[in-house]
Amino acid sequence: MKLLFLISLLFPLISAEHSECSHDAQSSGQILIVDDGHHYGTNVHNLEMVWRFSKAFANPHSDIQLHIPSYDAGKLGENIHNSESLRGIVYFTHDHFLDDYLKKVVWDSFHRTQDLWGNKPRVLVIFVYWTVTDSLISAATHLKRLGIEIFVVKYRKLKDYEVEEIASYPVDTHAFYWQQYKDPNVMFSELAVSICRSIERKKSILSQVRLAGGSGPCEGRVELLYNQTWGWLSDEKWGRLGADVICRQLGCGPSMAAVKGDHFGPGSGHVLGKGMCNGREQDFSQCILGAWKEREENQKSAGVICLASGFGNVRLVNGSALCNGTVEVTLSGSSRRVCIWDFASREAAVTCRQMGCGPLMKIQENLVGAGAEVQMVEKIHCSGGEAELSKCSVSLWREEPCFLGVSAGVVCAQSSPPEMRLVGGSSVCSGKVQVNYGGRWGPVCADEWGTLEEVVVCRQVGCGPAIDTAQGKMPSHPSRSSHHVLESIYCNGHESQLSQCGSVAQTGKNCHVPQAEVLCSQSVISKVALVNGTTACSGRVEVYYKEKWGTVCDKNWDLTDANVVCKELGCGTAIEAPKAAHFSPGDGPIWLEKVFCNGSETRLSECGAVTSRRGVCDHSQDASVICTGPEQP
Repeated sequence: MKLLFLISLLFPLISAEHSECSHDAQSSGQILIVDDGHHYGTNVHNLEMVWRFSKAFANPHSDIQLHIPSYDAGKLGENIHNSESLRGIVYFTHDHFLDDYLKKVVWDSFHRTQDLWGNKPRVLVIFVYWTVTDSLISAATHLKRLGIEIFVVKYRKLKDYEVEEIASYPVDTHAFYWQQYKDPNVMFSELAVSICRSIERKKSILSQVRLAGGSGPCEGRVELLYNQTWGWLSDEKWGRLGADVICRQLGCGPSMAAVKGDHFGPGSGHVLGKGMCNGREQDFSQCILGAWKEREENQKSAGVICLASGFGNVRLVNGSALCNGTVEVTLSGSSRRVCIWDFASREAAVTCRQMGCGPLMKIQENLVGAGAEVQMVEKIHCSGGEAELSKCSVSLWREEPCFLGVSAGVVCAQSSPPEMRLVGGSSVCSGKVQVNYGGRWGPVCADEWGTLEEVVVCRQVGCGPAIDTAQGKMPSHPSRSSHHVLESIYCNGHESQLSQCGSVAQTGKNCHVPQAEVLCSQSVISKVALVNGTTACSGRVEVYYKEKWGTVCDKNWDLTDANVVCKELGCGTAIEAPKAAHFSPGDGPIWLEKVFCNGSETRLSECGAVTSRRGVCDHSQDASVICTGPEQP
């Protein structure tokens, strides 16, 4: 538990982040923080960290409770009493394991206060230290049905289906892992930001963003469409993190400056009190937002200056072959190197993929020569599944410029693994994933293996949708003697085969995690229909699967998916891809939870997809399409 002790030392820095919640907005709610107390024994250092975390959210309008389930509540209380730093801690505990605690104590606490809090936010933060059981998943499912938003903090990454069973959607903002952060302080800051967003209920109030008063579409005063009316953004708390998000949302290049003081002229109409981002958001409405109100005296507008365009060329220079060298990108006609300090395996795997090379072999540090002036891209953050670096979040600045000017280099394999197979399964549509790399068949480490990768495998082997169910896909146990040929694979779900995804090669060592495996349906989507539309080429999408008609969830539904449906039905091209049961809710099964078409398909059955046995969606999320109309002969 040394890592947790370090976090407790770092945690005072987090409180400042929490104070940036928009207290001038409606932020009252009920927050329960549950920390699994079974691992404490005599060590309560990490409890100090959790206690400070809970106090940081306290305000007069919120109910904050810290719960610590423990099989020995008396001993725990004694340890807390003997800890000088925990004097005055207020907590609740019972002699239950975590899953029973959620079912009995937490359920009762939320259920009893349902009428009291009404539609106000109710948040549960769970610190999980042991394995995830079916009983824990069941408890979390019941709580989510009450409308509770659940955040999960765990040491090591869970399987995707486990995360989605426990954490609320979207998982990216509701599940956090110590292991993925070099600085745990950053993890807790991001967790705090996500909880603030949930409390403030501001995610969907902004529908559009534009820049006004500048010389082009990529510079100007930040204006926002709220309730069908354009307003403007105050320069309070304004900085480059928010500017990067605005620039990315508008399809411009990274921000060059975040300006204040009515630089592009004063705004008119209502003003948004502040907008605070971590720089990785895809949409400004995902940031922490202040209140909308009339302009106050001395309030000034925020502005931004973006590069007119994003990345141009990406190349590897000064290497010994086409697939190795220093990463160099083109921005506004000038070449830039990429700073090494935020450049890790995911970013490197995307680079190798974009260059048409094989898996990442290693990352290299390249020190700029004495006296050389090299422009830098300071920060790039990728999920790993992007097809190119321009799809990642990019920034040209950091509080401290790139230390020593060390730039990133990569060594990629010359080609991708050409073959993939499933072995040891109960059918041709299930089993452990093996790839042929370097003339040798071997498994893939499952440490970062998830649903997106499973979707691609199922599509490649010609089976039906990937089946997302905890009961059907229990992973195998780690095998220390098994030689894994790929350490990680990163897909976005739209690839036709696994070799098109980004990947990281194993470097002669074994994985001490389970092997990647999949369970695909042996049935495929055989028919598609549009129901309850205003024309023959519009309506709710229904698919025929396992000899029964059902609907499609709108979780991942977009115009590309809708266009494949229109094409399959001879209805031209898609005009809209409506969500939220636009043509009324269906009934019966919701067969497809997510669909991943890339646009080249002629039938929906050719797209990647996920089917779920867990009832993740309901019919209020049924997907629809509106096509141009029947194709003319």
